[in-house]
Formats: sequence, structure tokens, C-alpha cells
Amino acid sequence: MKPLFFIALWLYSAIIFAQQPVDSRQQEVVFRNVHVIPMDRERVLENQVVVAKGGKITAMGNEKNVKYSKNALVIDAKGK
Repeated sequence: MKPLFFIALWLYSAIIFAQQPVDSRQQEVVFRNVHVIPMDRERVLENQVVVAKGGKITAMGNEKNVKYSKNALVIDAKGK
């Protein structure tokens, strides 16, 4: 019975994902107040803004220097 449940759950998820408009997956997502750990040396960049679109990071920096769309989904990560 359990395998049937998981197959049904997978099918339901696939149907829901397929019904999403392509544009909604291309929405700009902004993460504010995040700590970034660059791979060039040991350090932490605190309270940064990271902008992603289409699964790729398109911008990163402090609040003053990063521009993003007014229609972007903004997620405040402070304290998380």
C-alpha cells in the first residue's frame, strides 16, 4: 500500500508543477539580510542581499548597491 501512496504523491506533484506558468519560475527572488560565505578565502559577508532569477544568482551585495524589480519576491532572512 505504501508504494502506491508515494506513486500517487509523485504524480500529484508532477501535475501541480506542470500547471505552473513558466513565467512564475522566472520570477526574481530577493533574499535580504543573509550571511554569504565566499569561496575565495575564509570570511563571512554579513547582512547581504542576494538576487536570484531562473535558479541563478544575478546580483549580490549590500542593500545600497543591489537593484531588483519592484515585483520581486522579497524574503527577509534576518534571524533565520
